[in-house]
Amino acid sequence: MDELYGSLSPAQRAAFLEGPALAPPAGVLPNFEMPNNGNALCLGVTIPTTVIAALVVFLRLYSKISCAKKLRVEDAIMVAALGLYAGFIYIAWTLYNFPGGFVHQWNVRVRETPRLLHYINTAVIIYGVAMLLLKTAILLDWIHIFAPSPGLRTRFYRASVGIMTINILFYIGCILAEIFACSPREKLWNVLLPGRCDVNTYAINVVSSVFNFVIDLVMLALPQGLIWRLQLSLKKKIALSLLFVLGVLGCVCGALRIVYSISFMRSADKSYTVSSFALAGIGEMTSGFLVVAIPAFPKLVKNSPFLRRILDKMQYPFSSEKDAPNSRQGLPSWIRAKGQARGRLETGDEYAGRGVQDAECADSAYGMSRNATQNKVLGAREEKQTGSPSDGSGVDFITAQQV
Repeated sequence: MDELYGSLSPAQRAAFLEGPALAPPAGVLPNFEMPNNGNALCLGVTIPTTVIAALVVFLRLYSKISCAKKLRVEDAIMVAALGLYAGFIYIAWTLYNFPGGFVHQWNVRVRETPRLLHYINTAVIIYGVAMLLLKTAILLDWIHIFAPSPGLRTRFYRASVGIMTINILFYIGCILAEIFACSPREKLWNVLLPGRCDVNTYAINVVSSVFNFVIDLVMLALPQGLIWRLQLSLKKKIALSLLFVLGVLGCVCGALRIVYSISFMRSADKSYTVSSFALAGIGEMTSGFLVVAIPAFPKLVKNSPFLRRILDKMQYPFSSEKDAPNSRQGLPSWIRAKGQARGRLETGDEYAGRGVQDAECADSAYGMSRNATQNKVLGAREEKQTGSPSDGSGVDFITAQQV
């Protein structure tokens, strides 16, 4: 293309740059001024997902600061990912303004194409860094939940660290490939320049989409083994498990991103196919924020009278008189492990003899860990009420009823 363009006369070059960036179908005339677009759909997805992502991050930070009184490294990583997410949304919004969402490339002039492709390349790099940070934040948070002390460095811990390492190395490779795919770099978005491109960045998008989907599936299953080893009722295991399966939204968006990345790679109509590709990426990032933020919410609910009143009103029509004494006002009875054998993680030989640590590990899943003195108080209360001996290890896992 660059050689053909270089052989044109100045007048021919000017005419070429003002022409359509893609030959239109037979009988279709280019419309450079007001082409049909899908901005309504794009904005209908982008605005709610942006609000949701910002809201859940704010609520997690508020919960950590007001309830737990401390922040962890994963919170800082999450905030950094939100900043990159905002940059991705800014680029998407800019492209909605020009050329527009789902606008065919024959409605875009040749001279306007480099700007479009430059934005796309920048957005892909931002997406890669954001996903690297989000998955790292999620895995670090789960490590603090399920393996908070050196005595709990189990298979879950090793698997989490392994996934985190693979994810970081993979995305660093993809980002570097996106940046240095062409020489000079500007040729990546301006095909009329002389130079060469040694890497197919569209193929990288497909590979990263497949990788993301596989990692999402692995992460979706990762905490379930621990949860289903808890000595809880089936109903309570299901309720707790559901808090950690929000990643299924990411899997759905990841599957869609695979389909749309293939379409984006194969189609010459880049300005049209990039819209669905970008929306799938927005959905995937938003689900990542949900996964990392939601586990902190029960602590926030417990310490918020306003939220307790709302949940109490939501529960009241479905509560019976028999259930009423067993549910503290305003808090849902998600999971409760009552008695000395409840709320303990059973993950094999490595957990043998670590009943108290296991209980504290499970309890910390929602920022409600108790120290040994508090556990003894709970055990003493239980012994007084039931008349049965207690060793003071009666720990609530997630309880809206006894905290």
